[in-house]
Parts: sequence; C-alpha cells; structure tokens
Amino acid sequence: MEFETTKRNNAGRGVRSGGQGPVPSASDPGAVLRGYMDRHGLKQTAQREIILEVFLDIGGHPSPEELHEEVRRKDDSIGLATIYRTLKLFAASGIAKGQHFGDGLTRYELKFGKKQHIHLICEQCGRNMEASSRDVERHYEILARQSGFVIQRYTTSLYGLCEQCAAARNK
Repeated sequence: MEFETTKRNNAGRGVRSGGQGPVPSASDPGAVLRGYMDRHGLKQTAQREIILEVFLDIGGHPSPEELHEEVRRKDDSIGLATIYRTLKLFAASGIAKGQHFGDGLTRYELKFGKKQHIHLICEQCGRNMEASSRDVERHYEILARQSGFVIQRYTTSLYGLCEQCAAARNK
C-alpha cells in the first residue's frame, strides 16, 4: 500500500507529511473551476481565487472553519458563508469533495488530479492517512463484477489507531 499522511496541527488544519501542499496534477484545477464557472454563468471573483489558492496550498482535509481561518490571513473581509458557498462550488465543479471522518465536520479534499484512495483515520489523535492499494481496487472490481455493477468511484474510511497511538496504548 502507498500512504500519504495528513494530521491536523494545533490549529486543526490538515498538513501533509513533509509539509508539502496538494499533489501536483497534470492540469490546473483553477482552469477547471474557471471553465465550470464560465459554463454556468458564474462570476470569477478575487475572493474565489484567494479561497482556491489557500485551499490548494494547505492540502489535507480542512473543514470550512479551518479554511476560513487560513483565508482570513490573506483577506480578512472574506466571511465564513463565502467559504461554505465556494467549497460547494469546488465540489460541483469536480475539483474537491466533502468527506465525513467521524469528527462531526465536513472536511474537503482536493479531488481533481488525485488517484482513488482509502482513508485510515486514527480515532485518538486524528491522523488521517491516505492509502492506495491495487489489492483493494481488485477486490472492489470483483465484488462489482459479481453484482453486474460498474464502479465509477468509491469512498472507504477505516477507523482505528495509528502506529504511534497503538504503541503508546500498549506500553
């Protein structure tokens, strides 16, 4: 399995291992968003550009509140309602999706340009690892084929303890 780890820092913000931002993609999610807005007659505003820039920079799985906290560092006139509306726009355009990881919040992650993956979520520290496994995909394909189902996408989250929390618990 291939893993990429995100963990909420003290501010609750998702931070990728190594301090990197989102995984670079072959195309520009901003261009996809602008194309979607053009097709739907929506305005391209400076506020939306700032929110997109911050969303792409922070990576991980921020909640609207966490994203708002970061956006306000660039432009404190952008309100939380604008963040919510813009995240819904990101989801509608296909560049992001909302996820629920059991903490009572909707968290958003970059969807555009990312491989399918599963989430391994530590219920103690909140660590969120993204794992990609061909074995899991093969299993899903077999289940689908047996049912005559065609998979277009999947979402899987496994909850438990990360290696560090499990080790601390067993001391």
